[in-house]
Amino acid sequence: MVNGLIKKLLRMRQGSMPPHKREEPWSNILTGKSAVSVIDGCLEIPEGTTEIGLRAFEGRRELVSVSVPASVKRIGEGAFSGCANLERVMLREGLESIGRFAFSDCPKLNKLVIPDSAADVNGRSFEESRIRFPVLNASRDTLFYCPAEAAGSEFTVPEGVRRIGTWAFLNLSDLKKVHLPQTLERLDDMAFLDCGLESVVIPAGVRRIGNQAFCGCMSLGEVRVESGDDPVRTAVVTFRVHGTTFLAPIRCLPPESSTYWLDREFRALAETCGTGSPEAMDKMAAFFEEKHWTAPDEPYYPLASNFWRYRAYENGSLKHREWLESWIKASPGKRLPSACLDERLCGTFSGRALNALGFLFFDTNREYSLAGLDGEGVVEVSAYESEDGPDSDGYGRETYYDWWYLDSSLRPVPGADCLHGYSNIDRRIPEVKERFQKCHETAAKAVSREK
Repeated sequence: MVNGLIKKLLRMRQGSMPPHKREEPWSNILTGKSAVSVIDGCLEIPEGTTEIGLRAFEGRRELVSVSVPASVKRIGEGAFSGCANLERVMLREGLESIGRFAFSDCPKLNKLVIPDSAADVNGRSFEESRIRFPVLNASRDTLFYCPAEAAGSEFTVPEGVRRIGTWAFLNLSDLKKVHLPQTLERLDDMAFLDCGLESVVIPAGVRRIGNQAFCGCMSLGEVRVESGDDPVRTAVVTFRVHGTTFLAPIRCLPPESSTYWLDREFRALAETCGTGSPEAMDKMAAFFEEKHWTAPDEPYYPLASNFWRYRAYENGSLKHREWLESWIKASPGKRLPSACLDERLCGTFSGRALNALGFLFFDTNREYSLAGLDGEGVVEVSAYESEDGPDSDGYGRETYYDWWYLDSSLRPVPGADCLHGYSNIDRRIPEVKERFQKCHETAAKAVSREK
């Protein structure tokens, strides 16, 4: 087996693997050993700095104010933890991420405003902080963190907030009731993790509820969904609040002898479904229903039909909205059985399984992991590419993957090309992380234009 280091060098030479070093000079990264001047308690981070490193200013009691220039993209974990006299932090547009505990144990830091450019921020960035007021972005449409002191037992999220971030209401056991604004569109993963909520009303505008958004809310009883006259949406949202999905995926495949997805007619229909056409999805559901009539003992076909019935409803099919309403009325509290995928588009599947369901992008000889639809309507997909064996000392083994950012129809997006041969360790390298972020941004912008 080729030595890991040699293999990496070959990849670098072929252009498919970036060198394992930062493109930016270390002089642009402030660490705990950086020589910086603090004048009268004021710290001006030098212009041109791109990163404030891990625990760079931890425990610096002389700090009263910090000014962070627009060149800084990342603030590392614990960067300002334990700064007992820190009162003011000025963050500027251009910042992209803030690490965990970056501002923990800063008893005099009451408020913080996050630039709109910062997307990689969540409640754990402020975990164990002493911030007293909710942390929002400059546009005040994203709530990143709500401290216990501000939340109390009943909290009203400000009108205008469209997104509540991951871990925003972390471990608020005293919070019994939250009023969500009519402007709200998105609840991120674990937004209300381990809270004491007893009831919740989900506004009509909410279109995404992340994984485990209300996980650990053991007292949560009443869930009311403002959905007008749409019982399907009520069922879907209620299941999401309770931590599961409306579609109940069952892992099964069509018979080994079947290859209908190679037929020209099926491929043309699948391509039209990929454009978001509810009429095409109606036809796809009917296709699988007909297959069921011709092979009634095969369990796959009715499950595939159910999947496309739901997809058709999601894309505006009145016919399948009525079908789902009837099913929900006849099966109260039950999940709709589906072939392989649920509505989140999440899991690990063979290319054959995905082709059989009507998603033709995938190689039938490979296996794919789908991370699920994110808040921008993008699905991160990975597939095993190769691996290094251990080095001579027994260490250094790495597994490499190909990565894609696909739209909600699991199609590639123009300009968001395959990221070939990166390991999960590679993705921690700043320049590699930036490549992934740019690829995701390209996909997200394309999806937004389609909408």
